[in-house]
This record gives sequence, structure tokens and C-alpha cells, in this order.
Amino acid sequence: MVFLIWLMRQDKRKGKTGLIVLAIMVIGCIAYMYWKTQGQ
Repeated sequence: MVFLIWLMRQDKRKGKTGLIVLAIMVIGCIAYMYWKTQGQ
């Protein structure tokens, strides 16, 4: 998380890229947690 914030600050022109990566990671984590809880 800290690395992503640092990366976004380093790359101010492409801040949207960092946001897209962050969004993909959040969605991936939610999907993973949902998948793990479905089995129980």
C-alpha cells in the first residue's frame, strides 16, 4: 500500500495508472476473499 502511494507520487503525470493498478488490486483482493469464504 505504501509502495503504491510512493509510486503514484513519483509518477505525477501518470497518476491515473497508479489508481488503475490500485483499483485492480482492491477488486482482486475482494474477489479472493469472496472466493475463500464461499468454500466455508
